[in-house]
Amino acid sequence: MNHCTPYLRTVVEKVLGYDTRFIVAEHTVMPYTSQDPAELAKAADSLQQAVRAAGDRAREVAGSFVRA
Repeated sequence: MNHCTPYLRTVVEKVLGYDTRFIVAEHTVMPYTSQDPAELAKAADSLQQAVRAAGDRAREVAGSFVRA
C-alpha cells in the first residue's frame, strides 16, 4: 500500500483536515514470493514492528482524550 500513501495523505490531511501518521509494514509479499529464510525473517520482523507501532500509537491517542 505504499503507493497509496501520498494520495491518502492528501485526502485525509489536506481535504479532511486530519493529522495523520502512517504505520507501514515492509516486505509483506515476501512469504508469497520468496523461500529465502533471511527475506522471510525480514518480513516477519517488519510486521511485528508495525503491529507494535500501531499498538503504541493507539495507546498514545487513547491517552490523549480528556475524561469528564
